[in-house]
Amino acid sequence: MTEQNKPSLSTDKRKALYDKLRNVWNLGENVVIGWRSAANGIEILFVTSTGMTRIGRDEPEMLERNRHIPEPEKFESLIAKGCQSVVLRLPFAVAEDEATIEEMNAILRYYTVTHSKCRAVGLFDIVNFSLYSAFEQITQINVLAHHINQAAAHVGAVGLPIDVTASTTGDGFYIWNRKEGIAEDLALFYATSLALIYNQRAREENPHETIPILRCCLDFGDHYEYYQASGTKPDPRGFIVGDVTIRLARLISKALPRQFIVGSYIQETAKQGGQKREADAISRIDTPSFVNFASSNSKIFLGSAFANSTVKRIGTRLTGDRVSENEHTINKYEMTDKHGLSHRCFNANFDLTDATGRKVSVGLPDDDLERFDVDHAKRESIRLKVV
Repeated sequence: MTEQNKPSLSTDKRKALYDKLRNVWNLGENVVIGWRSAANGIEILFVTSTGMTRIGRDEPEMLERNRHIPEPEKFESLIAKGCQSVVLRLPFAVAEDEATIEEMNAILRYYTVTHSKCRAVGLFDIVNFSLYSAFEQITQINVLAHHINQAAAHVGAVGLPIDVTASTTGDGFYIWNRKEGIAEDLALFYATSLALIYNQRAREENPHETIPILRCCLDFGDHYEYYQASGTKPDPRGFIVGDVTIRLARLISKALPRQFIVGSYIQETAKQGGQKREADAISRIDTPSFVNFASSNSKIFLGSAFANSTVKRIGTRLTGDRVSENEHTINKYEMTDKHGLSHRCFNANFDLTDATGRKVSVGLPDDDLERFDVDHAKRESIRLKVV
């Protein structure tokens, strides 16, 4: 961490601020909208939880990550639209430099609802979870959490921007990266894939009902992140809800045991949520180009620790049909949910070979998709030629 990015608020200062914010939050009754410096402290804008819908509709930018409002006109206009204002008197001054603003926004996130226009989110589902005993269920959940943590630690160890958080679904987890951007989505993709690898390796070494059989989806899209009340303070674990979680739930309902599905999306890489999303300076990125990006950059893992060895090779691809010796397709699939809405996706494979030559593979090959109850969108499949 550089000098300019070091936290400006000590532990004591943070505690004093959290105590004041807790009073504004009032056990979840209110939601913080924004802030600015004030004499002897900061001034907070907030609305009741029931009034947040109006602000989100009229001022959607106020649900983005940066809650700093330095413009007096903007501050007053939000008050005119129903926000309430309170000055939190603190025993220290709060600067408005870039590092402090970033730090304040990170502190305030526990008392806000934040909209993300596009972010990668993974969903792990334990197959036949309800058929196991309660003791086996909790063991499987703990084992899955361990494999997710292992994968996230592996991704962080090679220097990728990762800060994974998870929300339980009862028989699995949603996971996402608190950090946002194309590189951060890439890190989440690797973490999701490696969690499957760690799980599969454990099953191969010790096939037992305590090691869960998984199916997994990863998709990209918009959602809201929030923190629930937990007793007298916010729960530090985040929760998400939005289009991306709905699509993931629809896709996972069709996924086969051991299958890895990646949702189909096209995304502009211009600014979103106040942050620029870049991948080799391209203006748009879709699922095949994202997975190709992941494949070409997987060399960052070479030589990194894996089990009792090191990583020699990582391969990732979207599956399809071989047309000729030097030509193949990437197959796109379409499913229709109970509301008549269609969702498109790809079937993915991921494998890791260690320095001893041992290979661990996850995802299903095309030959094993006979029971994949979706339509093959043949007109939208992609044909690739190797020259």
